Amino acid sequence: MTRRYLLGVVVALSSLDVLAQAPGQTFVARGEGVRVDVLVTDGGHPVVALQASDFEVLDNGVPQRVDTATTAGHLSIAVVLDTSADIVFSHLLDDLLRSGQIVANTLQPGDRASLLVFSDRLSLPVVGTHDPKMLHQALAKLTAYNDGVRSSDFNAVSDWSLIRQFGRSAVWDAVYVGGSLVVGEDGRAIVVLLSNSQDTASWLLSDGPDDASWNRQERQKTVDGLVRSGIVVDTIWPSRSISARADFAYARPRPTAVSDATGGEAFYSRDDKLVQRLTSRFEALRSGYVITFTPTGVKRDDGWHRLTVRLKNKSGSVKARDRYFASAPAKSVGR
Repeated sequence: MTRRYLLGVVVALSSLDVLAQAPGQTFVARGEGVRVDVLVTDGGHPVVALQASDFEVLDNGVPQRVDTATTAGHLSIAVVLDTSADIVFSHLLDDLLRSGQIVANTLQPGDRASLLVFSDRLSLPVVGTHDPKMLHQALAKLTAYNDGVRSSDFNAVSDWSLIRQFGRSAVWDAVYVGGSLVVGEDGRAIVVLLSNSQDTASWLLSDGPDDASWNRQERQKTVDGLVRSGIVVDTIWPSRSISARADFAYARPRPTAVSDATGGEAFYSRDDKLVQRLTSRFEALRSGYVITFTPTGVKRDDGWHRLTVRLKNKSGSVKARDRYFASAPAKSVGR
């Protein structure tokens, strides 16, 4: 397992830099307009064959003209799997690995998948494959390793050398780096987090005072980066974990706010209908719409704008981000 983590912090640093730079290229309001991913359902089923004229967009309350509305077509998905000591020694990894295999089974031709494995270090067993077999094989290797760990004779609570070996959980770091694997790719960008999400190690939260206010600010920066990049974050929780919305100690709440802010969903690993729910979820995302508009009647360089997307004279439920970031175009440098 140690070799799986050799990329370590190098991956985190480089990937975070990519994600920090990418949003301005796609979702920031510039002369070419703003792009928004929209999910439209009716009775739980995707609504198809909608046109640009079927959508109404409000930018800071000002009506906008929708220029285009096209379907996403396929997914660019990053499976982000928690293998920290808390997960392994609580025997929750079995559930998460099975859930990962279900995600792999839902992939369709044209979808692109990566696998990020993390504790307080990061590893990338699979990067940007169109072959679901690679994802299945990587998860199968982790399953075999986990079987060996579970058959070992040790006291998970008192054996601190094993705690150090497997590491603590850097959930916020992993979600942010997972986003960097899908941002800017064709198709709907989605991160699927498999974790109980008790963050105890993220360096994104480690450089300031250990108080609730500072941690909220740092988490918000992460959420803002994902929202600006158009990334959906879904979560799959182990069935024996506590509530997905409960707070964790030391002012580090679970990152459910990421799913809420990005239009994501939460699932439970032992849900008898998990296969059907994930299949329906991903089908809906593939059938979702990418709409574009050029902001008029509003400023284009004043930061966050409130965003409202709804249907005109059509029935259906619309889910989209509730804001976007407007910034002035970068000044060109002389040749």
